[in-house]
Amino acid sequence: MKTPDVHHEEPRLEGTRVGVLQVGELVREREWERDDVADQLDLDIAQLIRSCAWSSRSS
Repeated sequence: MKTPDVHHEEPRLEGTRVGVLQVGELVREREWERDDVADQLDLDIAQLIRSCAWSSRSS
């Protein structure tokens, strides 16, 4: 989902202000554990997995 004025119109998880690319960066580039990212951003694991899958396809 994209919304003007939220994450510079970058994709975000629906119902949150969490950017999809932000999640992917934390998991892949900063090597955070998925459970830690989910806890820190108040996401469930399914949201996190979908976000990582989407961001890996678009990078």
